[in-house]
Amino acid sequence: MAASFLEEFLTMSLHRNLLMDEKISSPLFEMSGPLGTFSAKTRIAYAIGIVSKDVFADMNQIREVRNKFAHFLITSDDGIKVDAVTFSSREIRDRCTAMKFPESFESIAEYAGARKRGDWIAGMLKEELLSDPRRRFIGTCIGLAVALLWRDGRNPKPMLSY
Repeated sequence: MAASFLEEFLTMSLHRNLLMDEKISSPLFEMSGPLGTFSAKTRIAYAIGIVSKDVFADMNQIREVRNKFAHFLITSDDGIKVDAVTFSSREIRDRCTAMKFPESFESIAEYAGARKRGDWIAGMLKEELLSDPRRRFIGTCIGLAVALLWRDGRNPKPMLSY
């Protein structure tokens, strides 16, 4: 769910940054269109300077985690499909640990103008994000989505970076 939230904000950001009318741009974002997948959206966002290499890498980790949860099911002995992936699974845990956003939370908060001198909330939230893979994943998705929203309200639009 959090990854879909981020993908939706990325789609909105791309719509706002591509100089096209709705008739032309909407088909690009359909599933059969060239920007119909999260992967394609992250690549174009990086290619046109919306996000930095580190943000792009985090978005790719998010995409991989989401895909593992969406596509890796096993069938139990009684024929019921069961999720075989959890945030405790080694690959998922490693991908979440590789995300750089939690360690960069304070710089993102500052980038978005939300961090003021002596703001203890940012430090507290950073500790929460670092506490486990699930929180890292959800926090990174939501944090990047909010940062994209903030970025698009600025003029000129700075690259989202850590």
